[in-house]
Amino acid sequence: MICGAGAVTRPDASSSRDNPVHVWDAFHGEVRASFRPYNHLDELTAAHSLCFSPDGARLYCGFDKTVRIFYTERPGRDCEERPTIVKKQGQGGIISCFGFSPCQSDPEILCWDIRELSKVVFSLKRNVATNQRIYFDLDPSGRYLLSGDSERVVSVWDTKTAPPDGTEELLQPELRFQAHWDCTNGVSIHPFMPLLATSSGQRQFPSPGDSEGDSASDGEGGDAPKSRRDNSLSLWWAGPLGPAPDGSPEPPEAPPTQTPE
Repeated sequence: MICGAGAVTRPDASSSRDNPVHVWDAFHGEVRASFRPYNHLDELTAAHSLCFSPDGARLYCGFDKTVRIFYTERPGRDCEERPTIVKKQGQGGIISCFGFSPCQSDPEILCWDIRELSKVVFSLKRNVATNQRIYFDLDPSGRYLLSGDSERVVSVWDTKTAPPDGTEELLQPELRFQAHWDCTNGVSIHPFMPLLATSSGQRQFPSPGDSEGDSASDGEGGDAPKSRRDNSLSLWWAGPLGPAPDGSPEPPEAPPTQTPE
């Protein structure tokens, strides 16, 4: 079995019975590295499938109900072992094929002047650790841009603070607040009312090392709160907190507050 990484040096990986996994230089036919997977009896075992990660830094090997991950910069027997069945849930049998999506997460939002598309006006950075689409939206005036991120936070940028000379610069958010307990992937501003809609949710896979007792003890330690499953839609009020008295200036707008669902 051979699997190519497609890099400049064109390495290929091969697996055969009673032999280590070899990484070859396909241009010269020489072995560049060897990786040795062992079973529970400390016997050398052959992988049923092989696949390089898109960046070529890891080599994934498929076994019976298990995936082993070798780092290509560290040949030998050290690897990460990840079972594909946890608590009777998952994929059983032989892992006979791998495939990676070419999509990559990108935390950046770029702003362009459509009159001069050869130049980026400014950029915005979010925390994005997922390949799913993270939406953003502009308010009706075109001044404020809002976006969620994979750390459950909604950020608000003021586009008027962009440099007037049009030099590309990383803008910092004017406001950040936690909107959900999971990845905040959607935001939408009402066209004429001070309302903001946010949505959250993503596929979550239990860690192979998790046990039934872990979830019960999450709140006992001093660790920071972790993300939890949250597939929800929330509405936020972004206008004044109350009517202004006659003859007095309007009260300042408050940070968004969640309305009952």
